Amino acid sequence: GKPNSPAKLAPVYVTVDTPTKTFASGSVVVNVASNNPEAIIRYTTDGAAPTNDIGAESPVYTEPLIFTENTLLRTRAYLPGALPGPIETRAYFRLEADAAAFTSNLPTIIIDSFGGRSIPSAGSPTRLPMIMAIFEPKDIGNGVMRSSMMNPPDLVTRMGSRKRGSSSGGWPKNHFSVEAWTENNYEEKNIEPLEFGSDNDWILGSFYQFDRALIRNPFIYDISRQIGRYAARTQHVELWNNLRDDIGGNDYFGIYTLGERLDRGSSRIDIDGLNPTIMEKNFADGAPGENAPFDADVSGGYIFKRDRGSPTFSASISPSTGPRPPGSPSIWKKPMTHSTKMTESIRKPGCISLTTLMSIHSSITSC
Repeated sequence: GKPNSPAKLAPVYVTVDTPTKTFASGSVVVNVASNNPEAIIRYTTDGAAPTNDIGAESPVYTEPLIFTENTLLRTRAYLPGALPGPIETRAYFRLEADAAAFTSNLPTIIIDSFGGRSIPSAGSPTRLPMIMAIFEPKDIGNGVMRSSMMNPPDLVTRMGSRKRGSSSGGWPKNHFSVEAWTENNYEEKNIEPLEFGSDNDWILGSFYQFDRALIRNPFIYDISRQIGRYAARTQHVELWNNLRDDIGGNDYFGIYTLGERLDRGSSRIDIDGLNPTIMEKNFADGAPGENAPFDADVSGGYIFKRDRGSPTFSASISPSTGPRPPGSPSIWKKPMTHSTKMTESIRKPGCISLTTLMSIHSSITSC
């Protein structure tokens, strides 16, 4: 074969001395350094990842950076013969007077695109890269707890956002689907906001029209959990959604809930995953087979999403209107009566084959 390519040196790193913060006046001075004095540090302030590509190089850091406006800083170090270093992102939120004075007994959340771009509509395959910062209530004296955006944020993450909902997707105060990201777009990472369990998929839910009392969904979800049935955990928050320059009163969206998106996971619906190959051996012919290393009568079970216009399960599923007819496949009965046996989500393309999906669909609609 061909000779091996020359080995790459270990990547070099950058250190940003000023963490993500808010400021209401003056400026923020930021120093950036590398663990190797020979490295070149490049940065961007438009949200893009820094690059060292010939002809498209990002600016070189040569002296302290001074920011007087809402700014997203991304930095990366390069050294000839070495792998590019990891990207470091810091957000510097410039607050107008009304935002700086705002406090609440609820947690406050900023989501900021740092660029005035619009958030994709519900059902879009894309998400808008944003920064989310969460400010939890702090004791301001005599046991009084208030959140303030002038405090250091308790959690900061890159994220991808799009609108959520069908009819509600067009509301002026719409729902948001939020996906926590690493430094790479669409590369998910788990976060633990507001004492929730660790996960990457979240919902910012609006009460704009259907729930002006602000409690209907959170109340019934809580009742469900109290009687031992899983329901999404939620927390009321104050939301600021900034798609322009500095953060001010025009960016206040009001009271929302930060909530869990239904998904398989140890902190969500704690069920095991299925091996698609094993499932094909069991259900490829439309019924439980004999090649299973487990009892096909009690295995299976899925998290189904029944929603109009769903791109991941377009066929309608009609609920049972009576007892299961004699001789009908048992994969309907047992997973539904033993919900803890439900073992896979089919909302992501490629989880199971079309053959298996239609077999399950046929079993449910025949009941």
